[in-house]
Amino acid sequence: MTRADALTEWGRRAVVCPRFRWAPGMLAIVPPANNGATGYFQRIAEGSGPVNSDRAFPDLADPATLGALLGLVREAEGDPSLFAECHPIGARWQIHSIDGGIFGEGETEAAALVAALQGGE
Repeated sequence: MTRADALTEWGRRAVVCPRFRWAPGMLAIVPPANNGATGYFQRIAEGSGPVNSDRAFPDLADPATLGALLGLVREAEGDPSLFAECHPIGARWQIHSIDGGIFGEGETEAAALVAALQGGE
């Protein structure tokens, strides 16, 4: 699986989480409705969601989208101290609190954030 494929998969997993919502600054990927159409990107503005949001998913290669996703995890967990950290051993990303709790893990920062968002399900 390529990095792009993995990020697409994690983006699709994120939007089905009950704790997910579109936040300002996120970049949405809106795939084509059919084979004849073209997909597009859409930056989310305050108080809006993507056009055709039933097909859209967050672009987890976008740094602003990752930051917004971390904000959603902090909000969902009620802990503003949560942060992402990559461990040098095993190249695993984890979402931690300053108290040492682990809220999500994954091979990439995006995967760890989505796992943390799924943690409350």
